Amino acid sequence: MTTPEIILINPSYDRSRMGPLNKYVPAMLPLSIGFLAGFLLSKKAPFSIIDEQIEYISKDRISRLTHNKGAIIIGLSCLTAGATRSYELAGWIKAANPDATVIYGGVHATVLPEEALRTGSGDIVVRHEGEETLWELARALGTGSSLDDIQGISFIRDGAVVHTPDRPLIGNLDELPPFPYHLFEKDIGRYDFGNLLTSRGCPFECIFCSQRSISGRFYRYRSADNILCELDTLIYRYHQKKIIFNDDNFVVNRGHVFSVCAKIIDRKYPKTVSFLAMARADMVDKELLTIMKKAGFVSIAYGLESGSDRLLKLVKKGLSTEDNKRAVRMTHEAGISTYASFILGLPTETKEESSMTIKFARDIPLDMTRFNLLVPYPGTPVHDLVKEKLGTGPAGWDNFITVSGFMKAGIPYIPDGRTENEMRRLQMIANLAFYARPARFMKLVREGFGSQLRLPPLFSLRGIRAYSELILYFTLMLARSFMPVRSAFKPPHDKNSLDNSKGRLHL
Repeated sequence: MTTPEIILINPSYDRSRMGPLNKYVPAMLPLSIGFLAGFLLSKKAPFSIIDEQIEYISKDRISRLTHNKGAIIIGLSCLTAGATRSYELAGWIKAANPDATVIYGGVHATVLPEEALRTGSGDIVVRHEGEETLWELARALGTGSSLDDIQGISFIRDGAVVHTPDRPLIGNLDELPPFPYHLFEKDIGRYDFGNLLTSRGCPFECIFCSQRSISGRFYRYRSADNILCELDTLIYRYHQKKIIFNDDNFVVNRGHVFSVCAKIIDRKYPKTVSFLAMARADMVDKELLTIMKKAGFVSIAYGLESGSDRLLKLVKKGLSTEDNKRAVRMTHEAGISTYASFILGLPTETKEESSMTIKFARDIPLDMTRFNLLVPYPGTPVHDLVKEKLGTGPAGWDNFITVSGFMKAGIPYIPDGRTENEMRRLQMIANLAFYARPARFMKLVREGFGSQLRLPPLFSLRGIRAYSELILYFTLMLARSFMPVRSAFKPPHDKNSLDNSKGRLHL
């Protein structure tokens, strides 16, 4: 059986809208595309990868890649902030090669398959996890077989969207082939390369989280031995010193965390290697933190979200500000740095509650933090809660990004009684209020702004230039927030209003 050539593309949202920040934001290792590629590699299927974070894809390049190639398969990752770009690329592909099959995957396409198919020139949507589904599709398209028996896809037939039954999620993650880091090693210096994913899913019900659209609340994790094999690759082959466990919540299964930490300790990795993880505040205790510290975990990030217990209850976080405070203090006492993220602009959030959140962050022993604006991603309960105030359409998804307050584009959601300029100003002032303290600022500089920015050393010519550029940019953006809003963010409802002629760098 001949499998068609497969090209996997990771589109990038329009990073130019970030101003000078764009130069210093590191590319994230595209884990989802990588897992798909690893699965295809294990099946000896012909494929290639293009990550637009690394190399911009022009219309001419699409033509060169696809013209006269016949029935090739193009897989496009479709996340909300990059959905408009995915649709644009799909249009270019179909114009260059009508015989190409365009397949969308990812969170946005999973929750809005009709939009992706009717707006974005796509042929098929792969919903939820895509490894097995993409491989089955490639075989079916290679033989001309029916798509009806392939679980977890959507497509158009006779003008109607057809949804096949959902595919069961992968139960044993150890059955997946190893992540193919070698496919990305040529750009190792441009990625935060020391990344691994050790679990999928989350059993909790926070109403703002988009990841449950893929995995629901079905939590699965890789075995400790499987994880250690990947750590060996990152540490000994790629000489990574800082490794991020990119799970939504690494500590869901307490026994598993102890097992992984014990094996890391036994492995006796070089002392220069350190680990970072994300955790939920009510799932850590002194014993757990002690073994994580011994295993080399130097930082834990918590999603604390708000300093208001009312808002924590509203978003179904399932914990209190006291839980959050206790976890941060225990982590600090264990000698592990604490990082936290907060969400400003939650539904019904008052000015007083915004101030409570900022004060809460300053009052607890956090080393680093980040204040985001609420992004009501489609498919989440919070989106359903506020959707009548959004008016989102295919041309408006570019603004669905947590740092929209720092950008020139509009803000996707503004709570009742607040204004766009107020929310923009709030995000900037909240981050400034936390870091405008000598100890916090110097830690930020020493640690290179965490994983958020990659800046040269402050006391160097390049560093002085970079910091000066960013200070000027933030000053101008803050000043802009005091000016009248010329045009409110009102994405069109008309699905035909997507203007692809503008191009990625000119939105």
